[in-house]
Amino acid sequence: MHKIVFVTGKGGVGKSTVATFLAAREASLDKKVLLVEMGPWSFLSLWLGFQSTDLYVPTPTPYGFDWSMWTGEDCLKEYVGYLVKLPWLSRAFFENNWMKALIKVAPGLREISFLGKITSQLRDHGPKLHYDTIVVDAMSSGHFVSLLQAPHGLKNMTKTGPIREQCESIEKALNSSSVQTLVVTTPESFAIQETKELVASMKHLMTSPIHVVINKMQDIPEVHGPIRGGGVLQELASLRLLYQENRQKILQDFPLSLEIPFYFSALKNILQDQNELQRLFAKL
Repeated sequence: MHKIVFVTGKGGVGKSTVATFLAAREASLDKKVLLVEMGPWSFLSLWLGFQSTDLYVPTPTPYGFDWSMWTGEDCLKEYVGYLVKLPWLSRAFFENNWMKALIKVAPGLREISFLGKITSQLRDHGPKLHYDTIVVDAMSSGHFVSLLQAPHGLKNMTKTGPIREQCESIEKALNSSSVQTLVVTTPESFAIQETKELVASMKHLMTSPIHVVINKMQDIPEVHGPIRGGGVLQELASLRLLYQENRQKILQDFPLSLEIPFYFSALKNILQDQNELQRLFAKL
């Protein structure tokens, strides 16, 4: 069954790493997988050296999955081309100065274009995508909520017609069991609080499953015996206690959270370790 997995969270918590691990894990299960970065800037092309002459077109990677980077404008251009069937008319549409200005300021147009593209296989509408799993390295917390709000907001601006129908179709797809969201956090107070707020906001917008991922967990050794005069041992003891307390705060609200350790080895090695990838996402 086709599925879509969004990966989001506070900036800097490692959501791109988690999204890449998940894509590699899905590929290790003999699934056809696409990892999508929400543009316009690609982190993975720098981190893993993915290269393409056209970032929008899916490119095979050494890790068994395809990768591409999408922007709302790219998705809109493809969809208009799909509708009008005439390349010259599609180009004229986007080269018109009035249309360029409209696309930049129209509320929710780029967001709805992206969501329309990502859910097209579920809805059997628009240019075809033929993947078992699409993993989306999505934008960070606040922007992701705005993305989810786009179909509802645009739908309320139109009483009837194709725009409203497409918004309703996208909302239905986002609320299906084929869609999941991983909210990535770290065992730090600010990240935990933002995670709670993000999950609460998402539950008002969608009913599909949400999973919390605790990233960069460190196995800090316990300090035995008396600690005198502060120093490194005192810092280690305090840090271990803080991590334990914060981990319990997350598990209290989200008892089925996944946990991903802080890897000191090269992350590329993890992408090629099928056993480790299966262990990380065993709860999904």
